[in-house]
Amino acid sequence: MEQNLLSSLEEAVVKYEKGKGIFNTGPLEKIRKYPLRIVFSKFLDKAFQLRYVVKNRLFTGDSFFTEGYYMDFYLCGLLSADPEIRLAKYLIKNLNKDDIFFDIGANYGYYTVIASRLGARAHSFEPTSSVFEILSKNCPNAILNNAAVGAFDGEADFLSLDSGKEHNGLLVSIGKEEKSSKHEIKKVRVVTLDCYCEKIFPTLMKVDVEGGENDVIKGASLTLSHKPKIVMEFLPEETYFKAVDVLLEMGYSLYAIDKDGNEVPETISRLKNRKESDNILFK
Repeated sequence: MEQNLLSSLEEAVVKYEKGKGIFNTGPLEKIRKYPLRIVFSKFLDKAFQLRYVVKNRLFTGDSFFTEGYYMDFYLCGLLSADPEIRLAKYLIKNLNKDDIFFDIGANYGYYTVIASRLGARAHSFEPTSSVFEILSKNCPNAILNNAAVGAFDGEADFLSLDSGKEHNGLLVSIGKEEKSSKHEIKKVRVVTLDCYCEKIFPTLMKVDVEGGENDVIKGASLTLSHKPKIVMEFLPEETYFKAVDVLLEMGYSLYAIDKDGNEVPETISRLKNRKESDNILFK
């Protein structure tokens, strides 16, 4: 299974590399190449702001729904950013049958699908109700939680830009100064990992919660005492460095994920020199 998925992923990457010029072209070229899809999607989105769900096919062979057209999913069946390709390879190489995988900030469930295909038992957390609805279509065999993961159990204000987009997050995590007229604020359920993990503890966790990583850690002291591997989104910003410091103080070691999906030792000094987001590993 591992080798088959890696081969399928590599084929999807090659397909993306051959066709990625379309991703960088202007709207007229996209319309010329994919006239009905692009015009139809932009018309619905801009003119009427209507929700429409698109069926894609992932490199795993699974159907995968998104709200609107995501060109890398639709054309290539993968998340095409380099950190996401490396993370997919890492999961394929390191998740085993019956491992317990937590997808925190699951979005539409791309990594949950990969984990489930590998035979891992996936638990996914996604607070945005419209995104969770699509997540439920994509991941019928996973344990799905329409909730954010944070430092307390209860409810909190959640900042939402667009369904499935980046920069959604709990206001208590990202700061109320992010609020603007373009943002939608909703109340969402919040759970701590320590409350959730009464009898079951993850083998590996993927954490991508747009600056709320430190709050996830605050609510997970008992869970993290079992030393699950953690793959965390990292940006060179203060809130992410705080999360890194806490995990290192808890006895974790820091690793990068290389182009082949293998772990390599990382240092704080190199981390400080990074200019872009990446996924980093703690174990």
